[in-house]
Amino acid sequence: MLHTLLLSRQVSRRARSLSSHLHNNELTTKLLRDTGATIPVFCGPMYPGSNPELIAEVSRCGGMGIVQPLALTHLYGHDFREGLRMIKQLSNDKPFGVNFTIMPQNKKYQKMMDEWMHISCEEGVKFFLTSLGKPNDIVKYAHNHDIKVQCNVHTPILYVISLYTIPI
Repeated sequence: MLHTLLLSRQVSRRARSLSSHLHNNELTTKLLRDTGATIPVFCGPMYPGSNPELIAEVSRCGGMGIVQPLALTHLYGHDFREGLRMIKQLSNDKPFGVNFTIMPQNKKYQKMMDEWMHISCEEGVKFFLTSLGKPNDIVKYAHNHDIKVQCNVHTPILYVISLYTIPI
């Protein structure tokens, strides 16, 4: 734990020194405004890497920690709502996001994802990240609840397609 804290402080100092150069970029400025982060550092959702302490520490240092719900609940054994509250407490109420992997063919996972999305909203999460699949339902829900969404795509053509298929 001490090693993680020392490393996060070192990363935070380096990121802050670089952030003044990066803040001149219009997209970076918009991303920081949309996420509530103060430095352009993201801790992406990783299974099994996104433990609540890491997510909270990145957010506490000014970056954007993004939790992966399956890692939080199944790997680390937290109730989803309690896990979000723990991250909020450890981060000193700094913003963090939740990742939603879209797998419509898996009905059990889809039901859990829908529940996690509602709980995230109830707990005040203001940033969603989507991966895989078509995110239309998540985007619509998020926009109706003043939550910002970033949709990850893995090819340029999917990015272009998403511009025309995601309702804004």
